[in-house]
Amino acid sequence: MPAYAPRPRRHVSPKALATVIGFHAAGLAVLLTVNPDFVIPPDYSTTIIDNIPIDPPPPEMLPQQAPEASVLPPVSQQTNPPPIQQLPNISGTTSSPVIVDAPPLTMIADVGTIIAPDPGPPLIEIRSTEASLLTPPDRARPPYPASKVRMGDEAVLPLKLTIGANGRVTHVEAVGEVDRVFFNAARRHILKIWRYAPAMKGDRKVESVKTIRLRFELEG
Repeated sequence: MPAYAPRPRRHVSPKALATVIGFHAAGLAVLLTVNPDFVIPPDYSTTIIDNIPIDPPPPEMLPQQAPEASVLPPVSQQTNPPPIQQLPNISGTTSSPVIVDAPPLTMIADVGTIIAPDPGPPLIEIRSTEASLLTPPDRARPPYPASKVRMGDEAVLPLKLTIGANGRVTHVEAVGEVDRVFFNAARRHILKIWRYAPAMKGDRKVESVKTIRLRFELEG
């Protein structure tokens, strides 16, 4: 048993205690019967109760704290840079280009057989011609409006003509702002009198558009 364990107390059985008390009572009764004058002397004994010291419990074991690690200041590692190589100063010297006389290289690529696309039938140039006026100049001139003759007015009319495949003028359009009296006189005459050799595209007669300038001038 460990040294710090408490000592066990002695336990007295109640039955044994009653037996002892009975023996004492019987003896006392015999004494009183034999000698009635017998006086029981007073009991001057003192009961001393000793406190049996109990061993104190073992001291509580406190967990030991691990010693704190001392933080050392960071040590900066100094690295020495590599020494710089000093190049010698070059002065007073010039370098000339080195010319290597080597023959030109000829690159030959193996492209295999190249098949040219079929050009198709040969192209035939189609000639085109513009429409040309067939009406003589004396008939082509529109009549001068009488009102403009009295006022002495003259005009130049830019006109766009649509000429059909039959050579007749099918449409007359003024280009820009023009005098309406001069324009109406010219339009009526052109649609009625003028004839053209139609435009040609190859061997075909085609419709075409032609721009002209028609001038109205007074004589003298």
